Amino acid sequence: MTGNAGFGALLFLMNDEKLFQMIQDITRCPRIRCFEGRVYRVVPGLGHHDSWHNDLGEDRLLGVSVNLSTKIYTGGILQIRNRDSGKVIAEVPNVGVGDAVVFRLAEGLQHRLTPVEGNVSKTAFAGWFRANPDFPDLLREQSRRGRESRVFGDLSRFSTRSTEQPAPAEGLLTRFAWLR
Repeated sequence: MTGNAGFGALLFLMNDEKLFQMIQDITRCPRIRCFEGRVYRVVPGLGHHDSWHNDLGEDRLLGVSVNLSTKIYTGGILQIRNRDSGKVIAEVPNVGVGDAVVFRLAEGLQHRLTPVEGNVSKTAFAGWFRANPDFPDLLREQSRRGRESRVFGDLSRFSTRSTEQPAPAEGLLTRFAWLR
């Protein structure tokens, strides 16, 4: 979706100060300065696989996935686990078109999507609320690096970098309806 007006509109909408403030109020996370994301599609039967990871790095605070699928798919459930024990502590389906799941990123947590099954693909706009940089600087940075090609991809393109962050005491997961 590089250069796609739909993607640009999603990115612009997600980089709204009022949205940042609402997300900060709900999750009690530090100040959000930008959102970076991409559209991905998981097609059943093509071997798309999402291994456990934490998405830490690049000043990421929270992960989010907005469902863009117009049909209900099977599978593709967000699982969150304790990294040390391996115990799954949350499982969240996200099958309503326009619904979003927001979840905390932390050193002690990992997440993944279960495989999508059946005949319907999962399409989502996913990414991260970040503490830095601000949105205009993010756009300049991406332009300099030629990162536009990162816009569209499957789950294997998600980062698995790690940095030190305390595990959350509360507010692990927030689910809300968006764009309905």
